[in-house]
Amino acid sequence: MIYTVHSNTKLRNLKQNVAECGVSLTSYDNKYYVGAKLGDTVLVGKRLKFVVNAGQMRGPGQVAYGGTFEATLKGGDYPVRDDKISLSMSALSFKNEMVLGGGFQSEFRPIRGMRMAVNANLNSQNTGQVNIKISSSEHIEIALVAVFSIFRAILRKKVTENKSRELLKRG
Repeated sequence: MIYTVHSNTKLRNLKQNVAECGVSLTSYDNKYYVGAKLGDTVLVGKRLKFVVNAGQMRGPGQVAYGGTFEATLKGGDYPVRDDKISLSMSALSFKNEMVLGGGFQSEFRPIRGMRMAVNANLNSQNTGQVNIKISSSEHIEIALVAVFSIFRAILRKKVTENKSRELLKRG
């Protein structure tokens, strides 16, 4: 059984600046892990936001450090339209191994009645993901699923044909 207790507090010392800190205690398999984090959010105007976080997690003979930096730009029509784009960087250090990562996230409305979110990330171990999310009040979702399925089938067929040709050439 895993038990976790955490607390977080925010301090708004200026209109454009929010500082926060947090602590956590986790119990797992009769071992206790303690974590702490510090963060700061700076607003530049109404459209630009910077967020910086750093933290540490300690356990029996182990310690991990991590931090992130994120910049978010909201669309020119904000707050009427909630379009935004974000770039982020992260670092994680555990057992003398450092993993660096970067990410991109965008949310926008390509046409009326449809919202689209694109999220992509990659780290220094060459792992990552691309995620596309579409929501619509129209029936265009069904058409997009059909187009994607057809495109995927065509690609799969081409790969199969290329492998067959290579096998025939090898004899």
